[in-house]
Amino acid sequence: MSIKNAFLEKLSLAQQNDAHLKVITEVLKIKPYKNFVFEKSLLYKDEDGTKLLVIPEKMEEEIIKLAHENGHFSVRKTKELVQREYWISGLEEKIKKIVSNCVPCILAERKSGKQEGFLNPIDKGDRPLQTYHVDHLGPLSQIKKGYKYIFAVIDAFTKFVWLYPTKTTNSEEVIRHLKDQQSIFGNPKTIISDRGAAFTSAKFEEYCAEEKIKLVHITTDVPRGNGQIERVNRTIVPLLTKLSLDDSEKWYKHLRKVQEALNSTYHRSIARSPSELFFGVTIRRTEDLKLKEMIEEEFVNQFIEDRQSLREEAKRKIEEIQIENCRTYNKKRKSSLKYQVGDLVAIKRTQFAPCSKLLPKFLGPYRVTNRTGIDRYEVEKIGNHEGPKNTTSSADQMKPFGAYDGEDGRDVGWKGIATRTRAAQARTSELRTN
Repeated sequence: MSIKNAFLEKLSLAQQNDAHLKVITEVLKIKPYKNFVFEKSLLYKDEDGTKLLVIPEKMEEEIIKLAHENGHFSVRKTKELVQREYWISGLEEKIKKIVSNCVPCILAERKSGKQEGFLNPIDKGDRPLQTYHVDHLGPLSQIKKGYKYIFAVIDAFTKFVWLYPTKTTNSEEVIRHLKDQQSIFGNPKTIISDRGAAFTSAKFEEYCAEEKIKLVHITTDVPRGNGQIERVNRTIVPLLTKLSLDDSEKWYKHLRKVQEALNSTYHRSIARSPSELFFGVTIRRTEDLKLKEMIEEEFVNQFIEDRQSLREEAKRKIEEIQIENCRTYNKKRKSSLKYQVGDLVAIKRTQFAPCSKLLPKFLGPYRVTNRTGIDRYEVEKIGNHEGPKNTTSSADQMKPFGAYDGEDGRDVGWKGIATRTRAAQARTSELRTN
């Protein structure tokens, strides 16, 4: 009772000091006005028979925050709670502004609605050995020889795969295997990798620079940027599991069989097996007899005559599949917000330890320092909070750190807290003038 009485006294005083509500109170002494009612020193609004306390402008934010922070509810739920006892003009827009600037909500909630960002296919070129996708798979069961990982290389055009058992994921082993390939096939023009330590090390970057290879790193936690290698990785584990049921520690002995199977299997995007497109022949196996050798010989002759047309057909097939994938993927997406250097954002948490389901889904604030590509950004940490000091992110893994613009219904990034504050003050001053 004491708390309620203190609140009502505070509300009554604030109503009396609010210029707009003071005018309404004076009018009510003369005649009725728009369902407003003045009783016991308090101004109410009669809504369908329910008397709601009219909240003066200075207390609006306090009342909305109390309702929202009771459970960090959505705009709709917060509105329902406020409307049970109080009346605030333009309530929904004011709730949106407060909820969109609530730091716990920014960091803890997932992004709603369609995911941002469209699929942007990488040009595969028009011939083999121009672009490699590379990655490590593992750790797997460690064996006596020390092998623990698989280094995978995929030719982007033909989908041909090379698999190497490795003891570590360091750049020395990566460079050694790439040099082995170089001695047979030469260097690619481009290598696409994730941001693993082996591929971001100074030694690997020096190697690529010396060999005049363009190195492209995909954005953190956006595996679709290296989609070809991701699909192969999902295939390798089941195959190795089935082949090494008797002794899982001998998985490396079956790696060549897996590589052979991948390269000899029909691939939808090129309408043939990788080995056929790469070499012009199917992979020869021990069970194949002379008849198959004759067929392969004929196929080689045809391939030599029609090599260019076959490669043009493969390029067309790849482009058709990319268009189809884009169409399907983009139906569930929307245009990304465009962030500028200096904007404050929250970035999606990409690493979860055990028993961490209750941790915030986003980290922040971070400041955008550079735009590195389509919907890709470099960001740096602002203040002392959890998360890496510098990292990369994509638009669909980011959201503005506040600054809701109620006029057009969009969330926009900050260009500094001071700028947002000045803009809010300017809008408030304009509303009061009007």
